[in-house]
Amino acid sequence: MTSLLGPLEHALRMRPRLAMHVDAMDLGLAVWRQRDRVYSVPPLADPVISIHVGGTGRIRYGDGERWSRRSSTPGTVTFLPVGVGTRWLVEGGEVEHLSVTIGARSRLRNLVTDAADGLQVGLPDPLNVSLAQTMVEVLTAEAASDANDAAFLDSVCETLLRNFARLRRVHYRAAATASTCAITAGAIAVMERRFSEALPVATLAAAAGLSIPHFSTLFKRATGRSPHQYLLSVRVEKVLAALKNDSTPLADLAYNFGFSSQSHLNATLRRVTGMTPAQCRKQARG
Repeated sequence: MTSLLGPLEHALRMRPRLAMHVDAMDLGLAVWRQRDRVYSVPPLADPVISIHVGGTGRIRYGDGERWSRRSSTPGTVTFLPVGVGTRWLVEGGEVEHLSVTIGARSRLRNLVTDAADGLQVGLPDPLNVSLAQTMVEVLTAEAASDANDAAFLDSVCETLLRNFARLRRVHYRAAATASTCAITAGAIAVMERRFSEALPVATLAAAAGLSIPHFSTLFKRATGRSPHQYLLSVRVEKVLAALKNDSTPLADLAYNFGFSSQSHLNATLRRVTGMTPAQCRKQARG
C-alpha cells in the first residue's frame, strides 16, 4: 500500500481516512476527506481513478494560473494519468472521494491506460460512483470488524475498472466521430471557396492541424474519396453549372475553375460524364 499511496499522501499532506491494498488486483484503495484548501499532485508513477462519492463541496482543476470551470463534484470520476502534475482547489465544504491507484502488476492496468491516456476531470459515471460507495462501505466494515471478503472486493474492483475503460472508449469514439465530421466539413468548405486554386492536400491537412496521411485517411473514411478526388468533383460540378449559364471560352473556364489547361478540362469531363465540354454545354442548354 505504501508504494502506491505514498505519493498521494505526500501531495495531500494527510493520511487517508481508510486504506487497503487489493493484492490480487495490485490496487491501492483509499478514502479521503478534505475541505477548503489548495493542493498539488506531482507527476505520478501509477494512474489513479478518483471517484467523488460525497460531501457538499467541489474540487476545481488548476488550469495554468487560473482555476478552470472543470471540476469534480459528487457523482463524477476524475482520471490522473501517469507523469502529469496537477493542481486542485477544494471549495464549498467537505468532499469525500475514493482513489484507486493502479499498480504496475495489475492485469487491468493496460485496459485502463489504453482507454484513457490523458487527464479527465469530473466525468459523470453513475455506475462507478455506486460501486465506489459500496467499496467505501466494505472498507469501513474492514476497519471496524477486521472481516475480509476479498473475493467480493476483487469483483467490485474489476467491474469498476472495466466499466471505466468501457465508458472512456465510448467517449473516445464519439469524440473521434465528431472530430472527423468537423475536419471533413471544414476541408469541404475550403474546397468550395478555393476550388480554383491548386490547393494541395498539405494545405488542407495543415489547416486541420494533422499530418497529410492522417488527414487523408480521415477524409476518405468520411467521404469515400481522397481529398484530390473530392476537389476535382467540386470543380466539375461548378464547370457544369457554368457551361449551362455562361458562354466563356473553354480555355478560360479551364483556368477559372482550377484545371491546368483546356485539354485537362476536356479529359476530366470526358472521364466523369462521358462527354466533351462542348457536348455538356449543348446538353445543358437543351
